[in-house]
Amino acid sequence: MSFFHEPNHVELGHLDFAIDHLGLNECREINATPVEAKDAAILRALELEADLAALHRSLKVWRAMISYSAAERTGNDIEWLTGYQR
Repeated sequence: MSFFHEPNHVELGHLDFAIDHLGLNECREINATPVEAKDAAILRALELEADLAALHRSLKVWRAMISYSAAERTGNDIEWLTGYQR
């Protein structure tokens, strides 16, 4: 899932938002400079959105890799992967 996380920041416009609205000239996963509470909440929301988008993409990959009939043969453990549809 982590592979999909970073590209989501770019695709979802997080970098542009952080530069334009938060005045950041650099974005890092762990921010070394203190930020205001409001900005910290916004950055956490952007991280959550990137995480959720990465999860969604990962589920699509798993769904493409495992056919529904294969899930039926292996039992209930992976059915949630193939059952997810957007």
